[in-house]
Amino acid sequence: MLRWSAALLTLPLPGLGHALVGALPRALLITTISLLWVALFALLLTVETVTQTHLILSAIWMVTALSAVLAAAADAWRLARAPTRPPVPWPRRTATLAAVLGLNTGLAYLPIAPITWRSFYIPSPSMAPTLRPGDRFIVQEGWYDTNPLQRGDIVVFSRPHDHAGYVKRVIGLGGDRVRMVNGTLLLNSTPVPSTRHPTEPNQQILTLPDGPSYTVAKLSNQGFANNTPEFLVPPGHFFVLGDNLDNSYDSRTDARLRYIPTANLIGRAAIIYWPFTNGRFGTSLR
Repeated sequence: MLRWSAALLTLPLPGLGHALVGALPRALLITTISLLWVALFALLLTVETVTQTHLILSAIWMVTALSAVLAAAADAWRLARAPTRPPVPWPRRTATLAAVLGLNTGLAYLPIAPITWRSFYIPSPSMAPTLRPGDRFIVQEGWYDTNPLQRGDIVVFSRPHDHAGYVKRVIGLGGDRVRMVNGTLLLNSTPVPSTRHPTEPNQQILTLPDGPSYTVAKLSNQGFANNTPEFLVPPGHFFVLGDNLDNSYDSRTDARLRYIPTANLIGRAAIIYWPFTNGRFGTSLR
């Protein structure tokens, strides 16, 4: 029973199983290394621009962490089987158990990583060509707790009274006026500069004021999506469009997505990590 307890307790709380069997110095060493490893990963999560290198480093971290925890659990099992292990006074053992528990539990309450990574999946073509159906990408969850929302950001958010996640591009902020006229995007009554894509006839490149240039899919200038009334974005809200301008349920076409409260932001879309083919892996989402 002691062997199983030592091994299983090591999995969620590295070092606890070793403290249980009386290997106190090793318990504290494993706990310290584990906490430093977690802090290293937390530091990785706070990078502003996620690159292929960061994706590879995070994969290495996860494989290494899993391998180390399994090895620690096996070591705790082995030590629990040792018949000649000298007894450890219960006061010392209890103090070490408390230290291991305190260090592991206290880590959860430290503001080491206000930003975390979350995986998100694209099921529809509404953000094509930037995101394609089947793409999986990293969302920097909590990014907007410490950074301002900007036009051109690709964001993941939820609708009011709906916990499902949506991904679109921010076009208007509080106080902005947004409209489509014959396929031209107007922001505060000024047309957003547009140029033809050099190689794709059905795509255009838009350049937002004080924002990025990005590619949109454009097949037609007709229909409601290309001829809308003017929308005035209320303070504390934002207005979104899909990059597939002719085929996207967004703030123009769906009243449930008309004006999104900034409180409903989940995070900023950062980088594609799947699929690996066709150069999609590591594509930055800007």
